[in-house]
Order: sequence, then structure tokens, then C-alpha cells
Amino acid sequence: MITLDALHHILAFVLGIAATILFEFLKDRIVVSIRKWIAKRAILRYKQSQVPSPHKDFPLFRIGNIQLPLANILGSPGTPFLFDEVDISFRPEFIQARPDYPLELKAAQDFLFEHIAKIQDLKKDEIADIMPRLDNIVQGHEQPGDKRGRLNIQLSLTTFGSLFTTNRSIDCKVIPARGLVAQLFKSISIRDAYCQKSETDLSQSLLANPPGVDVSIISRNVNQDPQNQFIIRRRSNQVLLFKDYYQVAATGYLSLAHCDSKGVPNPFVTAITEAKQEVADCLELTTADFKLIGIAVKWEDLHPGFYGYIETGKSVAELLGDFRRDSYEGTLSAIPFDPLHVVKHIAGEKWHPVSALSAISALLAFFPRAEVEAVAREVPAKSLRSYFEEC
Repeated sequence: MITLDALHHILAFVLGIAATILFEFLKDRIVVSIRKWIAKRAILRYKQSQVPSPHKDFPLFRIGNIQLPLANILGSPGTPFLFDEVDISFRPEFIQARPDYPLELKAAQDFLFEHIAKIQDLKKDEIADIMPRLDNIVQGHEQPGDKRGRLNIQLSLTTFGSLFTTNRSIDCKVIPARGLVAQLFKSISIRDAYCQKSETDLSQSLLANPPGVDVSIISRNVNQDPQNQFIIRRRSNQVLLFKDYYQVAATGYLSLAHCDSKGVPNPFVTAITEAKQEVADCLELTTADFKLIGIAVKWEDLHPGFYGYIETGKSVAELLGDFRRDSYEGTLSAIPFDPLHVVKHIAGEKWHPVSALSAISALLAFFPRAEVEAVAREVPAKSLRSYFEEC
């Protein structure tokens, strides 16, 4: 028979467990509520700050007097990746749905969606457009015969709007500062809060990171003078970013519509699709025609981009005079494909940084590095900020 004292002990034990469970249940919700309140206060202190200068540990690409505000995280002009040397892993989930995605960054994005949509005049369907996200790139070990290791590209999902609320808002001060007291009164940028460890390590990044693809096109035709020419584009005022800047022949974001035979988004498919849509319908291309040189990350917004080249026997006259679906993107022209003309153009005009790297790497794929460097040492240096879209 249970005594009264024993009953009291059992009851106390049960109540203690219930109180502990209730405390843990409420504690998590109280902590989340407090974090949300602090995040809202940080957003109210919203401020857009200037892009900081790259620090000494960010590996800027440089050749001669040409220095670009980006890190070339993988690339070799002499040994580009071919279509059958690349594996793609695709996980159809959004980064914001991951359990470790910061509440404060999610709150900032919700605010920035409305704020930036008005500034950029983005439509609801554009903001909601679902795109592949570049999660990571992994190069395998060297293979027998001195053959380079295979490249594995890891993708998940993001949205076009998230590009503007993370990468393009990286220097917006909307995140609570670190410290028990500081977080109540000071806001820091997304870059300062989350990007120290992920500038060149994509696996650590919390940004949207829908990768771009920059495609250099080299026209080689014996019936034109000079025989080898390089197609460039001056971006129009109708594009969202980098208006009036020069770029290589074709660029575009990796899209869910750019899938290979396995139904997986593929940058090689993007390259040939964008080349036909932006340069000429008459281009006869397969995925084997695009040579993927590398992947770079811009300092301005830590946005990653693939880059490489295509060679064609079509003449410049054929290409520029042909139909193209997306002529609104800008005006096409051609310059001789040699170090002197290409390097001087990059040094003398406003260029998108990844496109500038794509153009230089195409030169390095076909000309001795010493020859390209000799020209690059002769051209005047220009500010890294001249490559920033903000200027």
C-alpha cells in the first residue's frame, strides 16, 4: 500500500518533470520571440553602406596592370573542363528551409524583398522565379595519366528575389550586432555578420548564389579579316544590372530550364542556350562545344559565376547579321582576338568583372602567358571600383 509520503514524492516527481518540459517548451519560444524582436529593431536601423575594399586575404586575380575584384576559385585555361568531365548533384530544396538558416537573415530578407522590389522595379513573378543555387564545387583527385580530377557541382534551390536580398544587399546594415547589449542598438551588414568564412568557400555561404555563366565566343573564319575575332557586347539600359558595361558575347543565369538529359540544371546547357539566344540563331552548338575554364566569385556581392569559351567557324558578319531572341540585352560587336586588342579594351572600357576574367582566360587558353602579360603590363591600371556595378 502506497503511503501518503510516497504519494507526495511521486506527485512532486511528476510535477517536476512536467515543469521541466513546460520550461523547455516555453524557453525556446521565448528565445525565438526575443530574437525576432531584436531582428526587427535591427531592420529599423537599415542603412546601405558602400562596398568595402577587398582585404589582403581575398585572392584577387591579377595579370600585369589588370587587377579584377574577384577571386578565381577554380580554373585552368589550358585544361578546361569538358561536358563529360563534370558531375552535377541537385538537391531540390531551398536554403532558407534548412534548420540552421539564421532567423535574423530571414527577417532581413522579408524586409528587403519589398524595399528592393520598389527600387529595382521588380515584378512579383520575377521575385518568385525559382533558380538553381550553387552550394559547392568539389574537384576530385588527379587521375592516372596526369588527367585532372572530375568536377562535382552541387546545386539546390533559391529565388531570383533572394539574389537581391542577400548577394546584392550584402552591405546593407540589417543584422543585429554581436554582443548582449550591442545587438539592441547597432546593426551590421550581411557581409560582416555571415560572410567572413564563406567568401571563397561556397559550402559555408548563406547567400542566394544563383550562378551566372559567361561565354566568350571566338569566331575563326578564313574569309574575314582578321581571321580570328572576339565577340563582345555592350549591355543595354534595359537589363537590371551593369547597364552600359561591356561583357563577353553571352551571359545568363543557370536556369531550371537549362537541363541536361538527366533533367538536372547544367551550366554547359546554359552556355549554348544563351549563346544562341543572345548572339545568333545560326550557331550550331552542342554541350561539347563549351569549354568550362573555371568559377569565380565577385568581391562586390560574393556572387559566383562559371566562365569559359566557344569557338565557331561562323564569320562575325554571319553572326551579327543573324536573328537572335534576346537582342534587347545589348549591342554586339567584334574585336580582333589577340592580347593587344582584348586587353586594351578591358583596360580602357567599363567591363563586368567575370566577363573580363572570361576574356583574359580565353586569351591564355590560346596565347603564351608571357605574351598576354606583356600587353597587360603596358596598359594603364584602373580602380577596382570601376568594375563595381554601384559606380
